[in-house]
Amino acid sequence: MPLKKSKNNTLIFFVFGFILLLGSMGSYFLVWRENSVCPQSGTKIGLLNGDRLWTQLPMIIHLKEDLHKNLTIHQKKFSRLEAELRKENQELIEAQRALISNSKSHRTNLEQRQKVFSAKVMNLQKNAEDTQKKINSLYEQSMIVIKEKINLSIQKIARQKNLSLVLYENQVAYHKAALNITDDVFRDLKDFQYPPLKW
Repeated sequence: MPLKKSKNNTLIFFVFGFILLLGSMGSYFLVWRENSVCPQSGTKIGLLNGDRLWTQLPMIIHLKEDLHKNLTIHQKKFSRLEAELRKENQELIEAQRALISNSKSHRTNLEQRQKVFSAKVMNLQKNAEDTQKKINSLYEQSMIVIKEKINLSIQKIARQKNLSLVLYENQVAYHKAALNITDDVFRDLKDFQYPPLKW
């Protein structure tokens, strides 16, 4: 009995063909993952643990420690100056309360001291902002040098291992541990020192 052309038959063939297509693609990706080489292009892939790289690489740890140490020094200095200004402010308040005399010279003297005090407060705030900007700038400049060095290391290792592509681990759903080159980057950069911070 010949098959009649119907919408159901067409739909069944379409679904069956789609399933075959998906099945063949799935096996292609499975083979590609297992070998870390795309069979048609010969692309070798390496993976990098970016989180570990940016948090545990010794040069980055040392940079953050150095910045923290310098920031602590400046914070202590600003805290001391702030305490001095609070004391001076208290003296001005007491002088204003104690001002019994209505003499013009006493008022002028007190107003002058208040202006000087206000200028000191503004100067301290400006210095604190400038110091924070300088610390941020030093960090950014150092990170540029570090990022360049890391990128050069990744490129060097990729050439040594004949890799065509290096991805961050968090961009991949599954991978073999052997594809990871993070330890190679750590070994390559173990002796690198970031440029000294110039204060």
